[in-house]
Amino acid sequence: MDGKTRINIAGKMFLLAPLLLLLLFAVSGCERKSPPQKAPEKAKPVWDGTGEGFRTSRNDRKEIEITLKETKLAAIPEDYDKWGNISFSADGQQVFYKAIKRGKNFIVVNDKTGKFYDAINDLIVFSPDGKRVAYDGKRGGKEYLVIDGKEVKSFDDVAPGPFSPDGHLVACQVEGKEDKKWFIIVSGGEKEIYRSQAFPDTFRYPVFSPDGRLLVFEMGDDKMKIENKKRTVFFLDVSTKKIIKERLYTDYQTGKISFSSDSSRAVYDIQKEGKSFLVLLDFALNVADSTLREERKIELPYAATVNFILSPDGKKIIYIATKEGKQYLVVSPWESPAQGKERGPYEAIASPVFGPDSTTAVYYAMKNGKWRIVVGNKEGGANYDRGGNAPSVFSPDGAKIAWPAMKGGHQDRRMMDGKWFMVVSSAGKPAAAKESAAYDMVVTPVFSPDGKYIAYRARTGTMEKAKRFIVIANTETGKVIKEGHVSDEVWPPVWSADGKAVAYGARIGRELWWKVEKL
Repeated sequence: MDGKTRINIAGKMFLLAPLLLLLLFAVSGCERKSPPQKAPEKAKPVWDGTGEGFRTSRNDRKEIEITLKETKLAAIPEDYDKWGNISFSADGQQVFYKAIKRGKNFIVVNDKTGKFYDAINDLIVFSPDGKRVAYDGKRGGKEYLVIDGKEVKSFDDVAPGPFSPDGHLVACQVEGKEDKKWFIIVSGGEKEIYRSQAFPDTFRYPVFSPDGRLLVFEMGDDKMKIENKKRTVFFLDVSTKKIIKERLYTDYQTGKISFSSDSSRAVYDIQKEGKSFLVLLDFALNVADSTLREERKIELPYAATVNFILSPDGKKIIYIATKEGKQYLVVSPWESPAQGKERGPYEAIASPVFGPDSTTAVYYAMKNGKWRIVVGNKEGGANYDRGGNAPSVFSPDGAKIAWPAMKGGHQDRRMMDGKWFMVVSSAGKPAAAKESAAYDMVVTPVFSPDGKYIAYRARTGTMEKAKRFIVIANTETGKVIKEGHVSDEVWPPVWSADGKAVAYGARIGRELWWKVEKL
């Protein structure tokens, strides 16, 4: 048996910003032969592009093989002064970490040591499959862009940005003489293939569209200015290296970009003088180029709006709006976004997300000081003192949802004194929820391909004396059927395609393992 199974991965990078918040609560960190099996066609487990775990998507890109054989990938030597920033590749065959020895900084892949630098920034970026790495290394007064251990180029300042969904391109922020700043795109970790025009002050991190054809970035001159602050949003066709859209905003605050799954539509918000606007873009994507067919700027009937999200099919927009001190979840059609339906009011709303079929909006809402999950216009039980740390997770078929929630503690995130549960319910009946066993923290839920089980990270004990492990629970009853090996850190779980095993990265002392829990 080759100990591997196939699953698909994708690169919807823009959806990942909420998952990064989970790092604040990190619970971290058989040789029989059978042919690889494929996950169900409707929605397959895919790597989420951050090193944080897997999610479901219908926009499949390529196949990788996940190792289902327990393997010790590396042992951190005793003479290393410091080490951290650990990340496992999606296939479980590589582990990366940053180390310092006698004042020298370097990246280690498994047990192979990279080049030495005087400093390496903690912003270390990985490709969607977790197998490629980019970082900036400082040595001898120069700063190098390093990709896969190779020095691509030196700059006055460089910050590697995201990889493209296919992992071939890297978009970076760079700085040259006279504090001029720009973006570059590096191909294959070898050469620069695009350089933006220079701007004097600020820049927004570049974002690739899900299909990798477009790169959106923003630059401006608003540093230390009170009036006439200028920001320009650019849409670059990566294949032709042409700017297909450039929009200047003066004294506006611009928001995050959101794409449809097929990259044919995009939306972002702008704010000015107490007014909120949406900018909607409709693209014609083809092999030759990407052309902008339509652009609309729509004023919204709210002064304060946040968290604009375009549905996967591009037909709906959701966002949080504040009116008379209360918050509403607004669901709007693409054709008329100013005519949305309000859901609320609530004291607070957090982490809205669309279901995989684009028909249902799911979010956390607070009323009378208690949190509950809301699916469409159906409320779950108002039983929780904290929630909303990350978006709800859907089963591959979209029929079930899971979310972490806390009882008996403070709203203050610094007061980790309550008990946490992984809560699972039918998407159609959020009030009929099942809770797993209580732990001191639970994060990163992942459904099995058939939706019958859920795996997640759990912690017991204080952060200083914590026991961390993977939990597997039945989604119908909430009952825990297995707790994995206790480790010092554990990374998000990955299901095998047949739903019979869970694999994950773990640190046990100074040993870095790829572990497997079988049902």
